[in-house]
Amino acid sequence: MFNPGWPLLDFVSGLIITTIFVVTIGWGGLLATIAALATHFLLLRAPLTADVSSWRLSAGMVYVVTLIAIGVGGAWIASRTAPRSHARAAA
Repeated sequence: MFNPGWPLLDFVSGLIITTIFVVTIGWGGLLATIAALATHFLLLRAPLTADVSSWRLSAGMVYVVTLIAIGVGGAWIASRTAPRSHARAAA
């Protein structure tokens, strides 16, 4: 992950990332972990920058805005109430 010669930094960052995923599995469940891993791997190679004059800003924003839209859309779908069956009322 980092330049050779920094094994402690590699170990600590790997330990932090692993701890985050284990806590996510325990607290949020498997679906939240899948979403977190998918987001991690999609943004891992994205050209993210804060330099507004760089060409990378627009390319990176496509990644970020798309992931935010997918997340908000998923939350909206999950928050809708399912239609109730009226089978008991008829019986």
